[in-house]
Amino acid sequence: MTVFSRLPPEIIDNVIDRLSHSFSDLHSCSVANSKFTPRCQRHLFYRACLIFPDDINDPAENTQHLIRLLRPDLARSIRYLRIINYHQSRSGTAEDAHLAMVLEKLCISLQSFTLSGVAVTRRNATVGFTGTQLSPSLFSCLIAMFVSTQVVEVNLHNIKNLPTPLLASHCPSIRHVSFEGSTSPGTAPFPEENLLRPAGPLWAGQEPRFLNVLSLSPGALQCAMDFCAASGSESAVDLSHLNEIIIIGYSSKLIDFAADCMRRAGESLKTLRWSPCHTDTGITGVSILLRVISSCLE
Repeated sequence: MTVFSRLPPEIIDNVIDRLSHSFSDLHSCSVANSKFTPRCQRHLFYRACLIFPDDINDPAENTQHLIRLLRPDLARSIRYLRIINYHQSRSGTAEDAHLAMVLEKLCISLQSFTLSGVAVTRRNATVGFTGTQLSPSLFSCLIAMFVSTQVVEVNLHNIKNLPTPLLASHCPSIRHVSFEGSTSPGTAPFPEENLLRPAGPLWAGQEPRFLNVLSLSPGALQCAMDFCAASGSESAVDLSHLNEIIIIGYSSKLIDFAADCMRRAGESLKTLRWSPCHTDTGITGVSILLRVISSCLE
């Protein structure tokens, strides 16, 4: 009988928790004794980030990489998952649907999810790349995952034709959203009948839909506007609980919408952040920010 076997599990867990910020110590404890492994994995895989290669012509073992990462014994520990530089394979949308189904089944404790597509550049545009677009089956499975895990933070960046109203209406647990670099489908219809409808009260939309944090940028402004919807709409997101607005860059339309969000937030708004684009000047940025604040005080 070892000394560890005589210690209460609460003591062991407490010691391991105090090492949560040291990757090397957690790794050493994990391999030192099998009884330490589950608790160490809880901290080692608390955050996971998968970055795909830049070459969009790579046929891709994208899904296989993620499957290897998300083993059931590891996936239950993941709270923050980031998938960067994701793009669809040329073999069709089957792999995308499989990818999302894997996420839905394995990430049972997810709190924050980030999916960043490949941004369109001069280099990849020359080979016909027009942006990362989520297939209906993939988007359907993502919604099912958000509902089942009740994820709080969703960041969908550099996604083409992103149907954010469906995200707002079916995922009431979301409190923090960012659509930087993403575009709205406009009037193009989305086959909502293809959505996988998970059982449970959340899908019926009985829970209140409100935001705590909203990120706004000129390129993705329409996505944010679609997500929040027009006032009076049945699927409108309540902004009265909004306590932080993040503004990236500026444009007249962006400022007007930010001012409207601030008015709807009222006294709940505690933080207003502004980040300039590379082409912004300090004086212009300050004047724009003052315009936002003054318009809300009128």
